[in-house]
Amino acid sequence: MFSDAELYAYLDEDLEAGWMTDIERELRTDPALLERLTTLRANTSAGNHSLGAIWHNHHVSCPNREELGNFLLGILSQDRRQRYFQSSAGFLSQQ
Repeated sequence: MFSDAELYAYLDEDLEAGWMTDIERELRTDPALLERLTTLRANTSAGNHSLGAIWHNHHVSCPNREELGNFLLGILSQDRRQRYFQSSAGFLSQQ
């Protein structure tokens, strides 16, 4: 069974190819999963303005894997560093 977070990542095409394939395979055979995905998609496109929806849709203060990796390598752009790591950049750099 897939979590809502995994299904949201699927909708955003933010999963590894193998994981995307697994979800697509399950969607073909599991009507309940397809209904859940349809509901999640409707919630994101219906203008849901809850704090959780805004956080999810705009990734507020939550870098994706690539951005976190770029930060750790020291190649994340200045504006992204400020957006994600204003308070914890110094701490993470020392680790």
